[in-house]
Amino acid sequence: MSSDTLAPPATAEHPVSTGLRHGDTFRLMAATSSAMIGMGLVMILSASSVEAFKTYGSSFLFFRKQLVGAVVGLVALLGLSRFDYRRLRKLARPLFWLTLAGLVAALIPGIGVTGGGSSRWLTFGPVTVQPSELAKLALILVSAHVQSDADNVRCDVHLFETVLKNLLYNATRYARHEISVTFRLQAGVNQLLVDDDGPGIPEQDRRRVFESFVQLEHAAGKKTGFGLGLAIVKRAIEWHGGEVSVSRSPLGGARFCATWPAMPR
Repeated sequence: MSSDTLAPPATAEHPVSTGLRHGDTFRLMAATSSAMIGMGLVMILSASSVEAFKTYGSSFLFFRKQLVGAVVGLVALLGLSRFDYRRLRKLARPLFWLTLAGLVAALIPGIGVTGGGSSRWLTFGPVTVQPSELAKLALILVSAHVQSDADNVRCDVHLFETVLKNLLYNATRYARHEISVTFRLQAGVNQLLVDDDGPGIPEQDRRRVFESFVQLEHAAGKKTGFGLGLAIVKRAIEWHGGEVSVSRSPLGGARFCATWPAMPR
C-alpha cells in the first residue's frame, strides 16, 4: 500500500480549473453557433431558391424567413447569456410534467392536430404549439437538474486523491482482469465504490484490514508496502464525517465502499 502520510484536511476549497475562462467559453459557443447558422442559411438558399422563385416569385423567400429567425435567435442568445440560468432549476420538474402531458394530449383524437399523417400539434385559439419542441428544453433542464448534484460534492482534493489512489492500488494488486469505479450522490450522501474481480477479503478480516500495518497475503504469496494504505483511506473518510467498509463485490472480488455526507448548498 501507499505510505503517504496525512495532514488534517485544508479548510480552503480547491476548485478544479477547466482551462477555459467564462469569456473564452462564450466566444467559443458564439463562434460555433454562428458557423452552424451560416452553413444552414447557405443550404436553405441552395435547396429552396428554384422552387421559391417558381411558386412565389422570389428566390430568397425562405432564406429571408430563416435569416429573420436566426437574427431573433442570436438576439435571444445575447440576452439570455446575462440571465442567471440557475433560476431555471425550479422549472425543471413542472416543465417536464407539462411537456409530457402535452405530448400525450397531441396523440388524443379531437385534441391533437394532425398534419402530414402525424399528430404533433396542439391548438390554443390562434396559437399552434408543438410539444416536442418544448420537450427539448425540458429534457435539457431535467438533465442539468440531475447532473448538477455533482456540483455539490465538496471534499479536500489532496486527501481524496490519496483515497482514490490507495483504493485503486489495492484493487490492482488483487484484481485478475477487471476493476470498476463508481461514484454517486443519493439522499445527501456521497458514495464511492471500487470493485475488483480478485479473490476478495475473508469476512473475518474485513475490519482488521483498515488497521495500520496490517497486510493480508497477496495473491502471489508476497507482501508489499507497509500496510498503511487502507488505514489512510479510513482516516481520510472519517475526517469528512463518513465511513468506509469492504464487502463482496458483484465482480467476485472485494468492494470498497466509502460514504460521506454531501455539504449543504
